[in-house]
Amino acid sequence: MAIECIGKTDSITNIVRLCEDEKQKMEEVYSRDMQLGMFAPLSDKYVNATSGALYRRANSFLRGDEVKGLTIKQTTSDGSMNATVPMLIEKLGDENDEVSLNAAYELGRMGPAAEAAIPALAEVLRDGGDFMREAAAKALGRIGPAAVPALIEALRDGEEYSRRYVAGVLGDMGPAAEAAVPALIEVLEEEDTLAFHATYALARIGSAAVPALIEALRDEDRRLWAACALGKIGPAAAVAVPALIEMVRDEDEDVRKVAANALGDIGPAAAAAVPALIEMLGHEDVFVCDNAARALGRIGPAAADAIPTLIEMLGDERGWVPSHAARALGRIGAAAVPALTEALRDEIVSTRLYAARALGDIGPAAAAAVPALAELLKDEDADARRDAAEALGHIGPDAAVAVPALTEALRDGEARVRAFAADALVRIGPPAVPTLTLAETKKIADENADVLRESERARRVIDGLED
Repeated sequence: MAIECIGKTDSITNIVRLCEDEKQKMEEVYSRDMQLGMFAPLSDKYVNATSGALYRRANSFLRGDEVKGLTIKQTTSDGSMNATVPMLIEKLGDENDEVSLNAAYELGRMGPAAEAAIPALAEVLRDGGDFMREAAAKALGRIGPAAVPALIEALRDGEEYSRRYVAGVLGDMGPAAEAAVPALIEVLEEEDTLAFHATYALARIGSAAVPALIEALRDEDRRLWAACALGKIGPAAAVAVPALIEMVRDEDEDVRKVAANALGDIGPAAAAAVPALIEMLGHEDVFVCDNAARALGRIGPAAADAIPTLIEMLGDERGWVPSHAARALGRIGAAAVPALTEALRDEIVSTRLYAARALGDIGPAAAAAVPALAELLKDEDADARRDAAEALGHIGPDAAVAVPALTEALRDGEARVRAFAADALVRIGPPAVPTLTLAETKKIADENADVLRESERARRVIDGLED
């Protein structure tokens, strides 16, 4: 009901009142979409769709999306921007919520020119109501580096709810908030939601935060969040790889998983971690294996030493292990093609089909596997036949020698196999024109929607080639 009311009212006072009623819920979903996506293994506990919609609606006001018609006119005797600041500072204390909130917004919109307002905004950040504190923090962030000391003070001594918002604002400032790194590092040992926002901020500040984050890896209360931040900084945090490798061998499984994720996010620059990550692939905990496989995939071709172990994992029956292994092999690329080609003949069905998927991910560089994939189109398992057809399509024109086998697959008893065979022929292009014509003539006889769709694509391809 609160969300519906907000959608219909033009009164900022009502927005504030309704949102304060939902404050407890909003605190759980304070994280922006970008933040939720950043640390998936640690962020699911913060998701609450209903209160999230309410927060985003209210926060859109604080960003100025709903300030239409309420802008305080910046008219002064001399017309100067600086003369406007004292008037806006005075309006910060106005009893009318619409006026005071909009004054904070206008000061933020002025940017560095509103530097004289920093003490007044800092006072609001300390003593104001929830939404005034948020508006003041946002304004300080827009003013820029000169406002960082005031934000640091609020981060250290402010009310819990506003501290989270301040951390987010420091993150939005990016490298300009470098001076806040020590204070943000301190916050990593506090409650999870605040630490989450501090992690986001440190990641956005970037390389300037790396030395302090490496030091934080030695602190048991801060190391998980520090590792997350280093990972999101990416290749610029490559100097942290040795310390993260130590964490990968830690006895605590959560530490190992988070460290593996960070190494994967750093990417090829973390190649030195490949041996340690290969060791993780043999762990009994399925999530440890998954994280190691994903990390190796993100490291890419430099993780070629992991190919034999990853091939073995294609037949693993535990959850997503084979899927993540296949994806890693696909990202490692051409070096994995010989082993994957051999795996297409494995007696374990899952090994065959996941090998086909990995070859499809590799694409044209997997052309050497085309004959083996064509043979897999005759496999007794329908999923394996489907994945073989899909892989041939991803290889594209270099899979032309498989056209006869794909033509035969158009008569497969499984509609999904027929559909992917038609798709593969379309992707192969000119060498498959006679077969594409056959697919067009058969479309009326095939009642499956997927096959009909692919046949229609075939018709368009033929028309294009003939033109």
